[in-house]
Amino acid sequence: VQWTLDQGWPGLENLALIPGTVGAAPVQNIGAYGVELKDRFESLDAVDLVTGRTVTLDGRACAFGYRDSVFKQTGFGGLAGKSLITRVRLRLPRPWQPELGYLDLERRMAETGNRAPDARTIFDWVCAIRRAKLPDPAVIGNAGSFFKNPIVSAEQCKDIIGRDPEIVHYPLPDGSVKL
Repeated sequence: VQWTLDQGWPGLENLALIPGTVGAAPVQNIGAYGVELKDRFESLDAVDLVTGRTVTLDGRACAFGYRDSVFKQTGFGGLAGKSLITRVRLRLPRPWQPELGYLDLERRMAETGNRAPDARTIFDWVCAIRRAKLPDPAVIGNAGSFFKNPIVSAEQCKDIIGRDPEIVHYPLPDGSVKL
């Protein structure tokens, strides 16, 4: 992520400091602070471990979902244990627009008074937020964070908010809500 910014290519800054490799990123459809890999994904190359052939898959073929992809699926059409990702191609947004719709980033904007941060500032904020939550893996080994935020119906969210008015929640385009 830092390298892309150093080249003047913004668009991945919200994904800063996610532990792992580029090749593993599509498997989990990694995401953080309002951006998922699928939002920046163009295609990938993989070796089919059954036939030994190289295949190229686009986003549709990868069947990205929330922290999910075809690489985690078993059964018909699933590629779990059947592929080795060797190249990932990303498409960065032009023109670049900041993704700021996450509580931690909104707090940083309020704290700093910066309502229009550039990509490097967002990168710095995300790094600081992550470092405050997790130890440096170079000092203390850790697996990062691995979880799925529950996705509930709007009705369920209303009920939950009735019991816990301060619950952090994000409406999704399909009408459901991520907690």
